[in-house]
Order: sequence, then structure tokens, then C-alpha cells
Amino acid sequence: MTEPGRWSRRRFLSGFVVAFLLATIAWTSALATTVPTGFHDDLVATVAGKGPTALAWLPNGDLLIADQGGTLYRLPADASQAVVALDLTAGACTNGEEGLLGVAVDPDFAHHPFVYTYLTTRTGGDCVNRVSRWNVANDMTIESPPDQILIDNIPTPSAFHKGGDLEFGGDGDLYVSVGDGECKLGGGPCQNRNPNARRLDLLLGKILRIDRNGQAPADNPFMGSGTQSCALTGQSTNGQKCQEIYATGLRNPFRIAFDPNDGDQSFNINDVGGSKWEEIDVGKAGADYGWNKREGFCKTGSTRHCHGSRTFQDPIFAYSHARTGCEAITGGAFVPNGSGWGSRYEGNYLYADFICGKIFLLVNEGGQYRSQPFATDTDKVVDLRFSQDGKALYYTLLNGEIHKITHD
Repeated sequence: MTEPGRWSRRRFLSGFVVAFLLATIAWTSALATTVPTGFHDDLVATVAGKGPTALAWLPNGDLLIADQGGTLYRLPADASQAVVALDLTAGACTNGEEGLLGVAVDPDFAHHPFVYTYLTTRTGGDCVNRVSRWNVANDMTIESPPDQILIDNIPTPSAFHKGGDLEFGGDGDLYVSVGDGECKLGGGPCQNRNPNARRLDLLLGKILRIDRNGQAPADNPFMGSGTQSCALTGQSTNGQKCQEIYATGLRNPFRIAFDPNDGDQSFNINDVGGSKWEEIDVGKAGADYGWNKREGFCKTGSTRHCHGSRTFQDPIFAYSHARTGCEAITGGAFVPNGSGWGSRYEGNYLYADFICGKIFLLVNEGGQYRSQPFATDTDKVVDLRFSQDGKALYYTLLNGEIHKITHD
């Protein structure tokens, strides 16, 4: 992810690294999370595996927990022990950052009882990224095999930079975050010399947008003449632009988060940076966020050549590795209005950094964004998700723990 001297520190999403193997010896956090006065942090459950990557709520209050190793767990609303809901371990590729990385529940579950997964899986001897739709029975068991494969054969030039988040917007469409694959497709340079995110005929380094049936919506940015569907091929067959692309120029958009306070009409993108910056972007149709040319507000690899861009979409916020000691942005969530958390928090954005072990509050002050610590000693947070009633923040730790933070 960065220069060789910091390689092992920053490859935190690389199979969730060797540190996890050590952490799994005991199912307890190495640190006790520190939260502000008036808040409480509680352990909800623990799951076995390579590390929980994503959370989603079923309408009955059960919590789905995706584990990188390929197991999807279901935590019943009235229990503290998760059960296996779907076992995809047999076909999963789990090297580096590969694995079961995303899960989503259809927002119109009453009429479309589906769960969606993002999985790196083996096909024909190769590992590819795949988005599948699964039917859910009346008793909330997930039926196998998948009801439909929606996106398939997203290439994996290396085992890193997968992205892998799945989120439904207020428009009812499914948004998919995909990393740039770390190295050039077909063999070639890696890291900031990798051009995959710049290509519009390839699904790497993008936010994708499809409907629940896998079709690109008619108002996606790249439709009509000179485009084609890349849903089942991962790239176009003749250099045409891929219709599934919603936004481009992203390095490793590990997590995205819709804002419930505006009906999920807008969303943020947490894009894991290279050697200098981490950034938060606002999702916009047709936007180009500049990777591999830019990182944060700056020329890639620089802390001096920083200015607003007329060519690329600037982030709303970026933070420096050197100045903060925080080097890998992970989960994000908007604090819902009516959460009971108070005006200081409601409507603002929370994001986590894996390396420095903190969850931050990002406050919008008249269009200017200021970050301040919210929770510390979080011991490698991966995903953030508010409860269905908006009152509790759930988060996953690398060691398999699921926690929640509540306010008095």
C-alpha cells in the first residue's frame, strides 16, 4: 500500500494480516475502548474466523455479520450467540484482502426478500470478485445456491485493494465499492503507477451502481452509444465504457455510508490512501476522484503540491499520515437525527482508522470539515453501522468482536 519501509504496517486489510492470527488466541480486546462521558461501550458478540468485515440488519432485528473467511453469521435480536447463516468458505479466496467483504439487505424486503454478498471466489482456477443475490426464507434462513449472480469476474490483479462494500441508496439501487486491484491488469506496475482506476472499460477502482436485478439504471453516467454492460465480464470486450460505473478514480474505497438524515440520497466514500493521505469523498454520479494522479487534495505522494482541482473531484476531508499517525481509513456512519446523541453528534459523520485505533467525529461547520476523536483504543475497527432505531453504533473489531456504543 505504500513504500517498502511501511509495507507491513499499512497492509492491514491484507487478509487482516498476521496480527489477527495472534489476536484469535483469546477472544478479548487487547484494549478497552474509551468513549466520551455519557456514552457506554459494550461487547455484543464474538464470531470465529479471519475477521468480521461488514454488518447488515434483517428487518426482524437480526444482525448479519460477514467474516472475511467466507462465513456469513446471523446474530438473533434476542441472543448473544451468532449462528452460521451461509457458508461460502469452500469457494472463497482469502489471501491478502480477499474474502467475504460485503453484505446488504434489500430495502424492500417484504416484496424482495434478498440478501446480497460481495465475495472473492475461485472460478476456472482464478480468483474473481462476485456480487450475488440470495433468497431469504420466511424463517430468515438464507437459501443456497444464490438466487442470481449480479456482478461477476471483477479481476484480481493481486490479492489487495478489493473495496467490497455493498450499500443500498434511497433510490433503491445497490452501490458497490471496488478497489483498483493494487497492480495493473495484465501484469505491470503496482501502487501509484497502477492505472486501473483511470480506465472506464474496467470495473476496478470504481463505485458501481446496479438495480436489484443486476441491471445498470438508465441514468447511470455511462450509458448509450460507446458503452456496454460489464456486469458478468468485469470489463468491456471492445474498449467501450462500462455501464455499471457510477464514479471512478478511487484507490481502495473500503467502505461507503449513506446518510439516513436525507433519506439515503447522499453518501460518503472512505478511500484508503497510499503513502501520504486518507480521504473522505462525497459520492457523485460521474465523478473522477483522481487516483492514481491525486491523493487527498495533493499530487500523489506529495504533501506540498496540494490545491483544489478543476479536473478531479476533491474530497471533503483528508488527513495526513505523518501529522496524525492514522494511516488507514475503514468504516463510516452518519449519526441519525433523533438518535438521542445530541446536537453535537446528530447529522455529523463518524469514521474509523484501523492503524491508530480511533473512531473520529467529522463535523461540518459551514462547509468546512473538522475532525475530532470520538472513541479511542478501539483495537482495529473495520466496519461501523447504526442500529435500526438509530440509537446504538455497532462496530466490528479485527479479533472477531462486535461492540456497540450507546448514549445515556
